[in-house]
Amino acid sequence: MVELFDATTSQLVVTCATLQRDNGGVGGVWYAVGTLADLARFLPPHVRSVLVLPAEPDNDLGGLFALRSITPVWPVDDPITFTNPQQQARINEPLFYPNGEPSL
Repeated sequence: MVELFDATTSQLVVTCATLQRDNGGVGGVWYAVGTLADLARFLPPHVRSVLVLPAEPDNDLGGLFALRSITPVWPVDDPITFTNPQQQARINEPLFYPNGEPSL
């Protein structure tokens, strides 16, 4: 588990090596969520909590993160490109044309 506070972006970042809720008490999602909550007590209230995951979480974990105001991020395509639920929603959203669809 790695913890980082980025003062330039006001982000508290914690990594989690597994998507399992409890990994024998070592590095599971519950542990990471608890770590974020514990560390956030010492930071200003506007700090954004970010949880770095090894892969996209299922909807149930996504609900847990939304409830706790945690932004999950996970790698896509390569180990240095990450995404989050908001970016995934934008990718799947139909294009909007304010003046109607352009003709081809």
